[in-house]
Amino acid sequence: MRINIKGAEREAEIYSRYFNTERKISFNGNGRRNFLSEVIEKIRDIYLKLGFNEVYLPLFIDESDVYRQFGYEAPVILDRVYYLASLPKPDIGLSKKKIEEIRGLGIDVNVNILKEVLRRYKKGEIDSDDLIEEIASSLSIDEDKAFLMVEKVFPEFKRLKAIPSKKTLRSHMTGSWFILLSDLIRSLRLPIKLFSVDRVFRHEQREDEKHLRSHHSASCVWVEDYISVSHGKRLSEKIFKELGFENIDIRKKEVSSNYYAKDTEYEVFIDNGEEYIEVADFGIYSPVSLAKYGIEVPTMNLGIGVERVAMALAKEKDIRKILNPYFNIKPSFS
Repeated sequence: MRINIKGAEREAEIYSRYFNTERKISFNGNGRRNFLSEVIEKIRDIYLKLGFNEVYLPLFIDESDVYRQFGYEAPVILDRVYYLASLPKPDIGLSKKKIEEIRGLGIDVNVNILKEVLRRYKKGEIDSDDLIEEIASSLSIDEDKAFLMVEKVFPEFKRLKAIPSKKTLRSHMTGSWFILLSDLIRSLRLPIKLFSVDRVFRHEQREDEKHLRSHHSASCVWVEDYISVSHGKRLSEKIFKELGFENIDIRKKEVSSNYYAKDTEYEVFIDNGEEYIEVADFGIYSPVSLAKYGIEVPTMNLGIGVERVAMALAKEKDIRKILNPYFNIKPSFS
């Protein structure tokens, strides 16, 4: 079956003429920032004022690192993480039948040049998102014809199945701190005070007013020879008072996570006007866990749930309404 290339070209010409028509555009107005962004900026400013330097942490964590950090807890932790997968490079052959199919589409193909392009793609010399452009350029045809060729003649692309890896999306900032500190510990002077406000990912069964599959954590580490729980308590109180919360309750966890030293993990609760809600967690990293990464200096970690803080500040019970405020806007029709 021959594809009507001329019909497609005619349609493209019409659309091009429509979109290239000069029209009046206005850039006046004042946009509105998302409230969550405002809270993130407030927390960033507080950390900076307290002498912490901002960093960006590794996003991809190998499964082996989860086992190094969590020990016997690892299988439970891995139950709620996202594993990464990728598509393999397809093994594409250029048979006589395929050459005939290409020419049947009205494309005069140079077989040797196309074979060379496909070979380079297989070897990774051409990125996937550049393949169509490379085929079009090498064969001196337009990209519509190159796309049509790949779609109709090479079903190998459609048959690809993702191959899972041992890489995971970060579910805890702690997973990234160990990796980063192992690289920095010998190049920075003590005390080391670092923070990062970024996303973590949890494989939640559902998303609702209190659960998201991706949320922000405002996490910090404080590395010093004589670090203690009191550092975590004073830092927590300082941050949340700066955010406007006067009533702060810090409670010791009965059972600490495996990567914290025993009896050093605490949860931070704030009064949102109706009840005390948990918004943060801190503790002293276990010397055993630190030693696995060549870190010999005591380290305190504090992690703040940014969305929970935003909900408390906004007096909002549904986090989705903070992320997408237009959900609250009722349409008004004339």
